[in-house]
Amino acid sequence: MTSALASQLQVVAASRPQEERLRGKASLLYDIREAADIDLQTIYSVGLQGFNELTRLDGRFEQYSKSLFSRAGSEQNRELMDREANAKLDQQIEGYLRLLSGYYLNPAATKTLEYLIRRYKIHVHNVDAAVTCALPYHSTPEFVKLVQLCNLENTSFYWLKGVKETGAAPPRDRLVQRCLRDMAFFSFVSDTAATAASQKGVPGSASSFYAVLLTETIAEMKKVESSVVPRLLPYLEAGLAPAASAEQYAGALMVGVQLSVSASLALPLTEALLEGVAKGARAPLHAQALQALLAICGSQRIRDLPSRAFKHLVKMPDLPSRVADMCGKYQAESLVVPLVRALAQSATQHANYERVLGGVVNEVKLSDLAVRALVQELVTLGSGSGVDSAAATPAGAEHGREVAARSIRMVDVKHPLACSAAVDHVLGEAARRMATKDGEGNEEGKAAADFLREALAGSAAGPLPGHAASLGAALDHPQAGLREAALRELRNSGAASKVMSGGARKSSNAPPAPGIISGALLRRVTDDVPRIASLAAALPGLRVAVGDDEALFAAAVERLRVASAHFVGKNETAELERGVAKRLVKLACGTLALPFPRAKDGEGVEVDREESDSEAEESDSEADPDDKPAVEDVRGALGNLAGRAAGLALGHAVFSPATRAVARATIAAAKRNLHPSLAELRTDAFDEALAKAQDAAGAASPEPAKGKKGKKASTDATKAEDTAALKEARARSDAAANTVVIGAVAKGIAAGVDAWGEGELTLWALEAWRDGSPGARANLLLAMRDAVAMDADGSVREALWAVLRDSWTEGGAADFSEGAAEENLEEPVTAEVARAIARNNPRVTPPLARAALHRLMQTINGKRNGKKTVGVTSSGASAGVLDEAFARMSIADGAAGKGAFAASFDALLGAVERGGGSSVGFLATRAASDPGGDPGGSTEIPRTALELLATRGGQTGVESQKINSSVLAVLTVACTASKPAVRAAAANAIVALAPKGAGSKKAPPTHAVWRCLKDAAADVGSVTKSVDAGAALCDALAAGFAAAGSKDESDVALREILAPLASLGISDGVGFSGGDAIEPRLGAYGGRRLVAALKGVGSDASKAEALAPALRWCLSRGEGEGDAAELAVEIIETFTVDYAKSISGATSGESWRVFASALVAPSPAPARVAAICRATPDFVDSLPAARRGELLRVLFTAVGTDADAGARAAARDAIDALKLLADDIVSLVRAAAAAATTTTAASPSTKRSKVSAQKAGRDADGFDAVAAAVAALEVVGWKSPGDVVSRADLAGPCQELLASLLDAAAAAA
Repeated sequence: MTSALASQLQVVAASRPQEERLRGKASLLYDIREAADIDLQTIYSVGLQGFNELTRLDGRFEQYSKSLFSRAGSEQNRELMDREANAKLDQQIEGYLRLLSGYYLNPAATKTLEYLIRRYKIHVHNVDAAVTCALPYHSTPEFVKLVQLCNLENTSFYWLKGVKETGAAPPRDRLVQRCLRDMAFFSFVSDTAATAASQKGVPGSASSFYAVLLTETIAEMKKVESSVVPRLLPYLEAGLAPAASAEQYAGALMVGVQLSVSASLALPLTEALLEGVAKGARAPLHAQALQALLAICGSQRIRDLPSRAFKHLVKMPDLPSRVADMCGKYQAESLVVPLVRALAQSATQHANYERVLGGVVNEVKLSDLAVRALVQELVTLGSGSGVDSAAATPAGAEHGREVAARSIRMVDVKHPLACSAAVDHVLGEAARRMATKDGEGNEEGKAAADFLREALAGSAAGPLPGHAASLGAALDHPQAGLREAALRELRNSGAASKVMSGGARKSSNAPPAPGIISGALLRRVTDDVPRIASLAAALPGLRVAVGDDEALFAAAVERLRVASAHFVGKNETAELERGVAKRLVKLACGTLALPFPRAKDGEGVEVDREESDSEAEESDSEADPDDKPAVEDVRGALGNLAGRAAGLALGHAVFSPATRAVARATIAAAKRNLHPSLAELRTDAFDEALAKAQDAAGAASPEPAKGKKGKKASTDATKAEDTAALKEARARSDAAANTVVIGAVAKGIAAGVDAWGEGELTLWALEAWRDGSPGARANLLLAMRDAVAMDADGSVREALWAVLRDSWTEGGAADFSEGAAEENLEEPVTAEVARAIARNNPRVTPPLARAALHRLMQTINGKRNGKKTVGVTSSGASAGVLDEAFARMSIADGAAGKGAFAASFDALLGAVERGGGSSVGFLATRAASDPGGDPGGSTEIPRTALELLATRGGQTGVESQKINSSVLAVLTVACTASKPAVRAAAANAIVALAPKGAGSKKAPPTHAVWRCLKDAAADVGSVTKSVDAGAALCDALAAGFAAAGSKDESDVALREILAPLASLGISDGVGFSGGDAIEPRLGAYGGRRLVAALKGVGSDASKAEALAPALRWCLSRGEGEGDAAELAVEIIETFTVDYAKSISGATSGESWRVFASALVAPSPAPARVAAICRATPDFVDSLPAARRGELLRVLFTAVGTDADAGARAAARDAIDALKLLADDIVSLVRAAAAAATTTTAASPSTKRSKVSAQKAGRDADGFDAVAAAVAALEVVGWKSPGDVVSRADLAGPCQELLASLLDAAAAAA
C-alpha cells in the first residue's frame, strides 16, 4: 500500500513542468529536448533580436527594454528574488504581454516569448497573462503550442487542459459557452476587454476579439441577469470614451447595442449609453454611431432624447445627410421622431439647432409619424402653449413663433401630404379639447389654429376656414360638404395659385412636377357627387396642379362614363350629371388636347376662362351659354392627347333629347382641338350647317293656340298633338345635326396623307376604337363609312379595314349576338339607331360595322368621277384586303351570319372586277384553297367560294374556254375535299357551271369531262357514307377523258385542266392569292390534290410534260416549304416507265431537265428521294443510252455523297435492283481519264493554271468526272459479278484511268 508521503511526492512530480519531467527545456521555437542544448545567452540574443523588431514597429515596447530585456535582467533568477521583487516583475511581464497581444502572430513576438519562457518561466508563474495574450488567436497553432507549454493547474484557464492534451484549437463558440457557464471567466473577459479598451495606441486584434466574444455571449443569454450589466460597464465606459480608438469604439458599439436589444435597461443607464454613443462618435464611424442610436432608441422605446446626448449628436458633421442615408436603408422612426422633437423644442436656443432642423426637413424623407411629431412640437412652440425659459418674455415668444412658422412652412414644402395630415390631426385634437369646454384647452386650441392659419396661409396644409381640418385633408374628407368647401376655397381664395401650382419644369413647354394635391384633385374629378365633380373639373389651374395629363384625362373619361349613364331624363340627378358632363368634355376634349401651357413670368398656373358657379350653369337649359361658344386659345400645335381627345369627342357629340347640351359643349371644346379629324368643325360652313339643322326644330314647332283670358288656350288633345309635333321636329333636328357632325368628321378623316401623315390615320382610328365607348365607336364607323367614299389615296380604306379587322368578333361585323338592331346597309342611321348611340348601347356597333364593311367593299378599286365610280387597277394592299375580307366574311357567314354578308360578297366581287380581275377567277382560286390555312381551320372559305361561283358563273356563262378548263380543275380539287359540305358545294357548282352543248361533236375535249362529272355529281357530292365519293370522282374523270376522243384530244383536255397548276412555274405564284386574279390559280395544296385525282387518267408522258414548269417551281422553293415539297413528290410520281419510253433519241425536253435537277441538291430531300425511287430497272432500261448514263452517274454519286441519309439509302436500293452493263461504267471511266489527261496538259506552276486544271476535270453537266468514276467503280466492287454484264471489259479503261491519274500526280509534284 502506497504511503501518504509517496502520494504527495507523486502529486508534486505531476505538477512539475513537462520539460523537467522529460529532462528538456520549454520552448516555442524548438523541440523540448533540442532546447535543452541551447544556452540562455543564445536564447537571450534571439529574444533581444525580436524585441528590437517590435520596438521598430511600436515605440511603446521601448519602456520594457531595461526591465525585461536588459543584460542585467537576463542574469536574474526570479526563484531567488523576494516576493516584492517578483510582484514588480509580474507587473512588468503582464504589461508587456498585454501590449504584445496585438502582435502575437508576428515572428518577432514569438522570439521574445521564447526568451520570457526561458528566463522568467512565464509558462509557470504568469500563465493567465500568457494565455490572455494569445487568447484572441485561439484558433491558431501558435495558441495551442503556448497552451501546451503552460502549467494550467490553479489558473483561470484550467479548463483548457483538453487543448493541452489533444492539441485541438478551441472554436469561439466554446469560449462563448464558457462565458455563459462560468461567470468568473465572463468577469475575467470583461475586465480584460476593459483593460484592452483603455490602452492607447494601436489596439490590435484583442479589442475586436473581446468585442465579438462579449457580443455573442450576450446574444446567447436567454435572460440578461442584473449581475451582468455591472461587469460590462467598465468596458463600455472605456470603449465609448472620446479617447478610445475607432476600433475600440466600434467594439463598444457592438456590445452596447447587443446589451440594449437583449435587456431592458434602467433609464439612467440608457441615457448614459446614448450619451456615450453620441459623444464618442468620430470618423469614419458616424453612420455606425447613428445606427447604434437607432437600435438603442428602438429597443428601449425612447420618446425624448436626453439633452446631453442630443447636444453631442447635433454636433455631428453633416448630420442631416447622414440621417437621410440611414432612413433610406432602415425604418428609422424610433430615432428620427425623438430627434425632430428635440430639434423643434430647441430650435430657439441656438441658430445651429434651427439650421440642423432645416437640413433634416429638407434632406430626410420623413415618415408621416415623424412629420406629425415635428408639427405638433412646432405648433406648441409657435402658439406659445409650451414656452420655455428662453421664450418667457414677449420677445422670446415672438422669436419662437417666427422660428416655428419658418420651420413648419419648410415642412409643408418638402412633405406636403404628411404635413397636411399632421395639421389635420393637430386641429382635430384642438377641436376635441375645445369641445370639453376646458378654458385652458379652449385657449390652446384657438392659439394653435391661429398660428397654423397664419403660418400656412395659402397652403394645402393650412386650416380650412371654419373647419377643423386642413385644406388638403378636406379634399379627401368623407363628408361631401367638406370636400365641396375645400374646392370652393381653392377656387375663390387669393392663395389658390400657390396651392395649385406644380413643381419645377424641365422646359417652358413641359408640364411641371405634380402639385402637392394632385392626387386629391384627381379623386375629386371622379367624385360620385355631381356638384363636387363639376367644381373639380372647372377648377382654374387644374391641369397644372395635377401635372399629369394622362392621369387627368383618364379621370375625366371615367367620370364621363358614369355621367353618361345617369343624365338621361328630366330629374334633378340627370340635370346635375349633364352639368358634370359639360365641364368634363370641355376639360378632356378641349383643354387637354392643347399643348401644355407655357410658363410665363415664373407662373406655372394655366390661364383658363373662369366659369360661374351658379346653379344655372349646371342645368341643361336650351339657352345654355355654351350654345355659341367662342373658339378659345387656338395655339397652332397639337397636344399629346389631341388624338385621344378627338376620339372621346366622337362619343359625346351626339344630339338626342338627353344629350343636346352635352353635344354642344363637346363641339365647342372640339373646336379648340387641332386634330385633323376635327378640322372641319372649325369652319364657318360647319357652323352654318349645324345652325340650320338646329333651327329646323324651331321652324317646325307649332304655334300654341290663343284663347281668352282665364280659359284654356287649347284642348288637351291639341296640346298633345303640339307636344308630339315638337318632339318629332326636335328628333328631325337631332338627326340633321348628327348628320352634319358625322359629315364634318368624315371630311377631316378623308383629308389625306398630307394632313395626317403616313400611317397616322390608322393608328388614330385603332386607338379611338379601343378606347372609345359604344357611342364613340358607332360614330367612328359612321364617319369612316362616309369618308371612305372621299378617299383619294387609300389611307381611309386602310384605316377602316384595320378597325373592322381589329373588332371583327367583339362588337364588330362578325358579332351576331342577340339584340342587334335591324340592319340597313345603305341607310344605317335610323331613329332607333340614333337613340342607341346616344345611350351607348353596345349592340349598335355590329350592324354599323357591317354597313361600313359593305361601303368599303363598294369603294375598293374605285375612284369617284362625278356621281360615278370608275375602276382603278388593283394594288397589293387592296388585293390583300379583299383576300382577308372574303375569308373573314366566309367564316362568319357560315358560323352565324346566315346570309348577312350576301350584299357585301357582291360588292367585293364587284371590286375585283373594277380592279381588272375576274370574279370567277377570284372565287375559283379560293374554292381550291387549303382548308387548313383558314383562320380557325374551317372549310367555310372553299364552300362559300363554290356557292358564289355556282351563281356568279351561271350569270356569266363561263364562255371563255381557258377559264372554263381552269374552273373545271378547281372543281375537281374541291371534289377531293375531306369535308362533305365542300364536296356537295363542288358538285352543285359542277351542275350549275357545266357548259351547254357539252355533247356536241364541235365541243372542246374538256366538255366531255364536264359532262361525265355532271352525270356523277350526285355521287361525287354525296354526304352519306354508303357512297364512295372519291371512287366516283376517279371513275367520272376516267370516263370523261376516254370520251374526249383520240389520244391527242385527250392530251389536249389533260393539258387544259392542268393549266392552272402549270402556271405556277410560269408566274411563280404571282396572282395566286391576289384579289385581282383573272384566271384561277392553284397553290401547292390544290395542285397536289389535282395531280392525285388524275393519277391513272390520261397519258403520264403528257402529264409530265405539262407539269414540268410546276415541278421546277416546287424545286426552287427549297427545304423550308413542306407543301411545295409534297407537290413535287406528287408530280414526280407521273414520271413513269411510259414517260421513259416517250423520250426519243439523244435529245430530251424540258421535263427531263427538271427531272434531272430533282435528283440532286439543292432540290428538297423528299423530292430527291422520290426521283431516285423512280429509277426502277424498267424505267432505266427504257431510257435512251445518253439519259441512262446520266441517271446512273447521279445514282453512283448519290450513294456516297448525298447529304440526306434517305436519299443515299434510296440510291443504294435502286442500284442494287439494277443489272449494270460494262458500257455504263466504261463511259464514266474514260471521261475521268480524259479529265485527268487535261489536268496533266495544263501548267500547274501558277494558281491560275491549277484552277484551270480543276475546271478541266469537270464535264459539261457540272459533275466531277473523276469522282463519278470512282463512285461507279466502288459500286462495281460491292455488286455481285453476275449483276455487271461484261465485267471483264472494265480492265482496259481502268488501266488507262490509273495511268492518267499517275501522270497528273507527277505533273502536279
